[in-house]
Amino acid sequence: VPVYCVEPYLHRCVDSLTAQTHRNIEIILVDDGSTDLSGAICDEYAAADDRVRVVHQPNAGVSVARNVGIEAARGRWLAFVDPDDWVSEELVSHLIGIARDADAELAVCGRFRTSGEATSAALLTGVVRALSSAEALKLYTGPTTSWMTSPCGKMFRTELFEGVRFPPGRRYEDEFTTYRLVDAARRVAIS
Repeated sequence: VPVYCVEPYLHRCVDSLTAQTHRNIEIILVDDGSTDLSGAICDEYAAADDRVRVVHQPNAGVSVARNVGIEAARGRWLAFVDPDDWVSEELVSHLIGIARDADAELAVCGRFRTSGEATSAALLTGVVRALSSAEALKLYTGPTTSWMTSPCGKMFRTELFEGVRFPPGRRYEDEFTTYRLVDAARRVAIS
């Protein structure tokens, strides 16, 4: 989670991660030089839950924060959550499950936008499609463009990041990155 001055949203985000039904996870919070209480909130979570690790760094931007998280990660899978987002408590188990069932290196699920109001639980059900990387890359056009471009709502095998990082200093850093990860995957599971 790249964290920069998101104090009003951070509790809801991290609470959704610590509540995951798949318990064998590490949660890496990269405090990117926050000037509000975000860094202290990160430290509170790390003190209360040994699955949470915090990296504090001078402000360098979201790409550098994501890259620092990639380098710090020790697991076989990587996922990204923006600090003003929250996720279903079943997200990790769902994505790992559909990846395993499809023998895929990348799992993708839908997401929905809110403006902060209460929402009904997201449905982590439905048809799961296993696509080749070429088939999945076709989803980068049309109505699924923003859904596919975002690194959020995805679970990546760690090895997909060999030689791939988010470009520092670039706006819309995900547009320069996620298609490379999809291309590197042999198979992509989409729910």
